[in-house]
Amino acid sequence: MNLDIAHVVVGTFAALVALQYLLIGLYVVPRLGAIADRRTNHFLAAQWGAMFFFVGCGLTHVGITVHTFTQDVAGYGNVLHLAIAHIMPHVLQLAGGATFIYIVHSKMDVRFAEKGWKMMQDEKDELLKRLQHVATHDPLTGLLNRGAFDEQVCRHVDFCDRYGQQGGVLYLDLDGFKAANDAFGHKIGDEILGKVAKVLTAATRRTDDVGRLGGDEFAVLLREAGPKELEGTAERIVREIGMVRAPTKVGASVGVASSVRYGQRVVDAADEAMYRAKRAGGFRYAVAGA
Repeated sequence: MNLDIAHVVVGTFAALVALQYLLIGLYVVPRLGAIADRRTNHFLAAQWGAMFFFVGCGLTHVGITVHTFTQDVAGYGNVLHLAIAHIMPHVLQLAGGATFIYIVHSKMDVRFAEKGWKMMQDEKDELLKRLQHVATHDPLTGLLNRGAFDEQVCRHVDFCDRYGQQGGVLYLDLDGFKAANDAFGHKIGDEILGKVAKVLTAATRRTDDVGRLGGDEFAVLLREAGPKELEGTAERIVREIGMVRAPTKVGASVGVASSVRYGQRVVDAADEAMYRAKRAGGFRYAVAGA
């Protein structure tokens, strides 16, 4: 094989262009996709299209390079033909690619960095919300856990003391749940607990709070509710939980206590009333102090 200076020059430029195209296609374009907003389908399509284009151009120039260095030709007609037909296109492509990379890293990077920073802030806020939800909610039912429920009760009682508003707590313990759980397994038990959670959520207002305090014990904080509303809600909950479909009969014993009357002891008072309802046979409610 006889290589002259023309082949070496053209092959070298082709190799540089090939390297540049592959760099843009395999590094620069994916990097833009990593720091830009990838939630846009049009952007993803454009990104993949650009990657295929630049990689394809790179492979084409790899072929040109290989062909140039393996071609056994005595040379080109004259220097002007060599410069215009073979060297200048590669020089222009090198200049264009270098300009593109420069703009991406020095100019566009600012805009995409701002987008990336906003995305990171949004993701951080979303993560904090999820962590807060995990820390304050029961994983099985999605209701407030005991700590979060007690905190809401304390705030509610303070609010009632300051502004003279009414409210109260319903404390529930399921009747017949242990028998169903022991006989049919925890999976059925979890399904029953989930159905009870839905009943409690449907029977209360959006301004109220529902919590799972542990096991088969639940509690409801009713805001702006007088004695009749407290008892009416308790009666409805007892009735609707008794209608929950389960392998065995399941119901609820409910204790009712007024936050105005019992203050920070309202949960304990409702708990004591619940045990009174359970001792009376269950499937009913009892009012604290009655």
